[in-house]
Amino acid sequence: MSDQGLNREISLIYDLLFGYTDKMKNLRGELNLEEFTLPVQIALVIKINNYAAVVAGRSEFQKEELKQQINTNIKRLAGKYLGDILLAPVDQDLFLLFFSPPRRLTTRKFAEFLKEQLEQEMGHNFSLGLGRRYDNLQGLIFSYKEALNACKTGYFMGNKGIVHIDDLVLFKKDIPIFITEREEDLLEKIRNGDYYQLESLFKEIFDLISEEWIEPEVFKAKLTELFYKIIKETCKDEIDYRNPFNDFSSYLEKIIEADTKKDLSAAALDIFIQIVAYLNNKQMLNKKQEIKQALKSIEENYHNNQLTLSDVSADVGLSLYYFSHLFKREMGESFITYLNKVRINKAKELLLSTSLNIAETCYQVGYNDPNYFTRVFKEYEGVTPSEFKRKGIGSSSR
Repeated sequence: MSDQGLNREISLIYDLLFGYTDKMKNLRGELNLEEFTLPVQIALVIKINNYAAVVAGRSEFQKEELKQQINTNIKRLAGKYLGDILLAPVDQDLFLLFFSPPRRLTTRKFAEFLKEQLEQEMGHNFSLGLGRRYDNLQGLIFSYKEALNACKTGYFMGNKGIVHIDDLVLFKKDIPIFITEREEDLLEKIRNGDYYQLESLFKEIFDLISEEWIEPEVFKAKLTELFYKIIKETCKDEIDYRNPFNDFSSYLEKIIEADTKKDLSAAALDIFIQIVAYLNNKQMLNKKQEIKQALKSIEENYHNNQLTLSDVSADVGLSLYYFSHLFKREMGESFITYLNKVRINKAKELLLSTSLNIAETCYQVGYNDPNYFTRVFKEYEGVTPSEFKRKGIGSSSR
């Protein structure tokens, strides 16, 4: 085929692949692409690894210069074994090469040669993805998508070499049910305020997905879905403009942009650590509020001789068991010990400032038995209520 003819074919292929105008979309719909036979049949996608680190500190001009150097070297090296080719940059770090089966080499051997020579001449590492061979334009578009998938998936899984689309047959598109069950365990812990070992449970879920060889895009979609559920549960029934999850898109972007499993793991764990920190801080604030509310309830109802731990826990809105442990952990003493202290201090005030007798004081502060009141008072103050009142000891307490 003449250069002019090939250039026309190349232009058509490029526009059909990468043209996003309505005109090109309509053209793709109208053409019978299977009728177009071409001098190239196989797609090879070439990726420069760790692109962000490679171009760090470079100007836009220097980045463009690097792209042109890679493009030139690919074209020159490919020319040693190939006839007609179509070479085009797909992105800053991705290059697409369409070619026919090379002379004297298998397709994979040619890819190995290209990778080795590029790395020697450029001083950078490259990952390559190969599509299948097709005999028409429709197939060539498939080959490109296959090569791109092979390249990105291989790189994602840590394979920095050459990956053919047929190497990816082990990848799964569905999430096993046992992973979904572990996710429910995680969400249930968040609902119940049980934040112990949340981080290790999340790591377990991440590792389970990794071990199942889930397709990267499915992997990312699953993580995104899980984070959405976690954040929704975390911020449930709450309007808090200080919480860091109002703009979920910024966290989603970190997941989508990760192009290796290692980067995805780091991004996901970073997000989850922030969630756990937020949950712990929220729980701490809630506990302070709950204890504050409990103390207020005791202060307002200490004179009720029927006041119980169950009454105060209900007033705070917590289960009896949880409130009992929370109160003792936060206050350093049991509910009954604290209630007795409040009642005894109130009794001391009355004994010193009023003419109430011991029995009357007893009933005023919530006791219904003067003898029991006397025993408790002496236990806390070292003297009986009568001795305290007679001597005017003061209101200091143990």
